[in-house]
Amino acid sequence: MRTMEDTVRAAVTALEEAGIQYAVVGGVATAAWGTARTTMDIDIILSLVEDEIVDLVAALTGHGFRVSADDIRAALEEKSHFTATDLESGYHLDLKGSYDTHDDATLERRRDVRLDDLRVSVASPEDLLAMKLLMGSDRDLADAKAILIRRAGKLDMEYLRGLCERLGVSEELRRIAE
Repeated sequence: MRTMEDTVRAAVTALEEAGIQYAVVGGVATAAWGTARTTMDIDIILSLVEDEIVDLVAALTGHGFRVSADDIRAALEEKSHFTATDLESGYHLDLKGSYDTHDDATLERRRDVRLDDLRVSVASPEDLLAMKLLMGSDRDLADAKAILIRRAGKLDMEYLRGLCERLGVSEELRRIAE
């Protein structure tokens, strides 16, 4: 059975083999900028177009994931997410295309970090924090606060405040900063 780290490694390797730009978000990215926590999925934003679907499916399947080209096409058309299930563990990938300017900015501003011996492209701490505020669950707000505390003095606060203003979550940022 694969560990979470091995599943991340397989996913990242597959995406890089397929030539797909990506940014890991969610719990795995929170571990890079905030605090580690338990998660059963790996959330990823992709820069993906129709012509790349066949290569993506081949790469993911070659690394032990079950994924459907039809599900990917439908997700791109509906601007939703699709799932790739790791056949060697209980983990899965929740993947989505880049559907708006915030997703585009997240991909542009992504940062390479080391998780153990693996280089992984993750959302910048500012983009991830704002995304967590936008999602708004108790877990997301705790993740956002952890990022704010751990990255204190290292965040681009001007960018973060502007992004939160555009996303309509300035009040949430103010609350977790108290």
